[in-house]
Amino acid sequence: MNWDRNLRLGESEYVGLIDPAHAHETPFGTFYAHPEFPDRYDASQLCRVRCGPDATDGLLAHLEELYEPLGLAYRKVSGADPAVWAHLGPELEARGWMVARDALLLFTGTPTYKGNQELTIRAVGPDSRDLAGLYTNDRELDRGFQLARSQFARVGGEYLVGHLEGRPACCCGWFPAGGLVRFRHVLTAPWARGRGCATRLIRHVQDHPEVRERDGLVILVSAEGPRPLYEALGFRVEGWFWQARLRPDL
Repeated sequence: MNWDRNLRLGESEYVGLIDPAHAHETPFGTFYAHPEFPDRYDASQLCRVRCGPDATDGLLAHLEELYEPLGLAYRKVSGADPAVWAHLGPELEARGWMVARDALLLFTGTPTYKGNQELTIRAVGPDSRDLAGLYTNDRELDRGFQLARSQFARVGGEYLVGHLEGRPACCCGWFPAGGLVRFRHVLTAPWARGRGCATRLIRHVQDHPEVRERDGLVILVSAEGPRPLYEALGFRVEGWFWQARLRPDL
């Protein structure tokens, strides 16, 4: 594995999230704590983790010092350095942490599918009612979306909404991440699933002129995510991103 390449792809996970106004460097990585989103694991975490093979105890002690003023019960660390996670992942699992390895996919191939050609795609602002409606469940606006939306002015890119039969059916977006482009979360309304909407949105982003000018298009997919769909659309696994969480109160 090319570790420099893995780190570059992994950094795209942080570009849209880590607001420099709420982050600072520590001996073990970058600590990010957004005061408006204490309920979100991704908004309070130690990122870009640096930890030698014999330094896990020091890392965890340092983590307690970072989290204690926040009054939060959970803990989270993340990063894309394979050398660190080769030892840190198993050590954290042995201590009761939940460790996940997510795939970093890069658009390198030729898409197989075109998607639903009846879908009408529009770029919208971050406060779009159609966009918010897709992220609303039981009258509650998804907090992860609120966090991502709060960074739009800093990060740029686009939000996209696809309409089918006159209704908002799906959404996604993209933003620049260094020389790369990073996908925003792809979401399809329950009534529109299985009708090629997400595929059409993804193809739309792949064909965007500004996206094509960059070095590559990246998406992160969890173990439960639809990797076969992305692979059919020309994406290939090019790296890995690790996340580990602990809830002491459970």
